[in-house]
Amino acid sequence: TIDMLSASCGDITGMSVGNSCLINTTPVTITSSSPVLSMSFLMASIGDSNIETHRIDALGVTNEVVSVPAACSSLLTVSGNTIANKTIPGVATRITVSSTTPFTQVTITQIIGTYYAYVRNANVQVIPCNAGTAPTLSATTKATTCPSTKVDLTALLTSTTPAGASLVWYTNNTHTGTAIADATQVATAGTYYAFYYDATNSCYSPATAAVTATITN
Repeated sequence: TIDMLSASCGDITGMSVGNSCLINTTPVTITSSSPVLSMSFLMASIGDSNIETHRIDALGVTNEVVSVPAACSSLLTVSGNTIANKTIPGVATRITVSSTTPFTQVTITQIIGTYYAYVRNANVQVIPCNAGTAPTLSATTKATTCPSTKVDLTALLTSTTPAGASLVWYTNNTHTGTAIADATQVATAGTYYAFYYDATNSCYSPATAAVTATITN
């Protein structure tokens, strides 16, 4: 556990002990030197016990989950990535941000409140993820070639699939729902996104740009 140094925070692996970041009109950003799947920190109001509301965002991630210990549920209300707290001054609650997509930054922004909150003792849980960066594609369109009525989306791939990962395709850029069963035989026109997926650690790479598949019968 390493304390943060200033309102910009920076790389948490290089922070000095005994300092904290104040949140008021300026958001606080916590940055990890390497991609992680989970980041946690202590946060509390100071000045009085008025309700303060903050939004917590993981950079480049749309499926982040914000959680607090069950014992702290009487002090904070979590709704999506927004937390509303009414704490005794000086009482800190551990906030954890996690995702199945690796991220390097968390930003904490005050939405409601006139008093400062502080954030300190940031740490990360480095969970191995072999998904790496987003796949590289040669184009963002793919059309059928007569007489075929199906397209092979995998033919667009120009990068090498990382060891321990596989190439998967979805119809959305958040890898929700079910992956395309066979991306070499796509018969439905639409928009598709590719990811690398590490099944062992249950994590994905970032998504590619949208790929438009055109089917001509």
